[in-house]
Amino acid sequence: MSQGEKRKNPPGVCRGGWGCSAVYANAYPTSPEQQQQEVVVVRIMRGMYLGGFRGASQTDRVKARFCRRRAVAQPMEEVEFSRDVRAILIPDGYEVPVARGTGGWITQVLGGNYTVQIETGRLVRVASRDADAIGKEPMRRVAPVARPDGEVDLEQLWGALKECYDPEIPLNIVEIGLIYDVRLSKHDTGHRVEVDMTLTAPGCGMGQVLADDVERAMLGIPGVFEAQIELVFDPPWTPERMSEAGRLELGMFF
Repeated sequence: MSQGEKRKNPPGVCRGGWGCSAVYANAYPTSPEQQQQEVVVVRIMRGMYLGGFRGASQTDRVKARFCRRRAVAQPMEEVEFSRDVRAILIPDGYEVPVARGTGGWITQVLGGNYTVQIETGRLVRVASRDADAIGKEPMRRVAPVARPDGEVDLEQLWGALKECYDPEIPLNIVEIGLIYDVRLSKHDTGHRVEVDMTLTAPGCGMGQVLADDVERAMLGIPGVFEAQIELVFDPPWTPERMSEAGRLELGMFF
């Protein structure tokens, strides 16, 4: 791509979030007939879902609704990698090389990381330490402040969890409803934290990545010496577990 040249997204194609291409027959239905005939095609990494929300799973309905909002939102910022980096492939959860000169679009900047849809159509998570590769400054996260008495409380834990974000949805994992339980116990050497969390889908490859994010967040709290994070899937996650604020953000109403 020559300097100053801009890539253009194909008409009607959402280039943001969920690692998909979403095509809408009627982005703005103007009649009941068009509303009934609205077709959403969402290609999500490993499969094809053709049809409306009614035939899709609850998780995919969340994805499709979010893509529809993104499809009519402001354009994503276009970037080009100035050096080779290793990024996390979404939703597979493993590291992949991204070569210098690769183009893409920033779809999300939350939790200290950048979600970028590269020109192949895949989503990758670029760590803050590699932000310079896409022309950005590394984000400085405010370190948790220790209490004067050296104690740790649940409010601190929940506050740190709200700084952990899903790489595809612009919500923290608490608002999405991924945190099932948080337990705190005091020991001679400090405090131990146990977190039970889930995923929007059991097969999501980002599970260990998110669990590692949570572990780092817990260990970053002064006074916490150990953090045990467990992924659980009983009960399974449903969109109803999202906070009211999260539902409003995604335009979901139950």
